[in-house]
Amino acid sequence: MGAALNQKPFQGLYEVIVVKNFRDETIDRQLEKWGVVDLYSDDVSQGGQVSDALGVARGDVMSLLDDDDEFLPEKLERVYAAFRDGVDYYHNGRLVVNEAGKVLRVEGYSAIIKGEEEKAKYALEMMIHGAAFNNSSMSFRRAISEALDLEKCDLAIDVFIFTAALLSSRAMADDPRPLTLYRVHSQHVGADLRSFEAMI
Repeated sequence: MGAALNQKPFQGLYEVIVVKNFRDETIDRQLEKWGVVDLYSDDVSQGGQVSDALGVARGDVMSLLDDDDEFLPEKLERVYAAFRDGVDYYHNGRLVVNEAGKVLRVEGYSAIIKGEEEKAKYALEMMIHGAAFNNSSMSFRRAISEALDLEKCDLAIDVFIFTAALLSSRAMADDPRPLTLYRVHSQHVGADLRSFEAMI
């Protein structure tokens, strides 16, 4: 949470919304101290929780962050630059770490695609290299998510939003810079979308 609250030089220019399906007085008081929007949701689906957050969010650009991942300090600076330059879907590289915080590998890919022809040509390549993977590496304009019925998305919201961006007329960018710590652990339920076998 610390890095999400201290994204220099953008303090005060973005809002942090925490969506949780429980109430805890100690946690709720701390979130209030930090000036974070503390949003309770009884929706157990990823899509429903993101939809609830979008319902109270004031901004046009959304960056997701799972509770077991972290933003690196320059994350929103890069997001801001990408969207200022006309991108509508942005995906960044990540440091894959274990439960102890040891870096296992760095993942990332470089691509900018615009228009239907480029999307048709490079979409599969982007997916193979992980551009549709990891919520905490994604940022997108609100209009992209509005094309989806998010409440019907139980899991893999990253794939849904990536697909909506592909189907839109909007520009997409995959930035290889690692701006997210992606934590893998024994309770992790994510599938590695770079391997077809992992999806079967």
